[in-house]
Amino acid sequence: MEIELRNIHIFDQASEESLAFFASLYIDGRNVGAAFNNGMGGNTLYHPDHPDDMQLLKEVDDYCRTFPSWQLDDKLSVPMNLRVFIEMKVAEYANKEELKRFQREMELSMFDHIVFGVPGASEFRSYPTIAPVAEMLSLETGQQSLSNEIKHVVVQFLKPGEQILNTNIPSDLLDLSNYKKEGQQQERKIHPDSRRGNPPKLT
Repeated sequence: MEIELRNIHIFDQASEESLAFFASLYIDGRNVGAAFNNGMGGNTLYHPDHPDDMQLLKEVDDYCRTFPSWQLDDKLSVPMNLRVFIEMKVAEYANKEELKRFQREMELSMFDHIVFGVPGASEFRSYPTIAPVAEMLSLETGQQSLSNEIKHVVVQFLKPGEQILNTNIPSDLLDLSNYKKEGQQQERKIHPDSRRGNPPKLT
């Protein structure tokens, strides 16, 4: 038996105590109903589009109860049923969409920032370059300036485990062995922004 959620819509503004969403419920490739949560902390609800499918949803719920519990963390798990299965799939979808948004935001920042952080983490920091990275790379003087900017980031800001994450800077400029963490007067001040997925603003 294949259980799918399609046409998932997340409503962030309505998500107060729980994740607000609406989704179409498919069983073995057939649209049999819908699932939703109003975001106020109550249980996720689902219903068939046709009364004849009520029995089918009961069978699907019994089937889901044979699945392993949903492991929320190292200590907390939730016994599985159709409602929990739906919530788990919506959470997985929301996490994937958030990762896509985060990657887009980070890539946009790379246009005119040196971006750095722990690879795979849910946040990054950035340091503004004096011009767009592509323009700096097009000139020898710009490459030297960019190298100096990278050295400043390495010296002043990189913490253990962090790396420069730019994919638009040649690997030879990103070779951190070329930069020594020597004492250096800080040229710019850091104004951190601790919001998840948003880089602190370095000016």
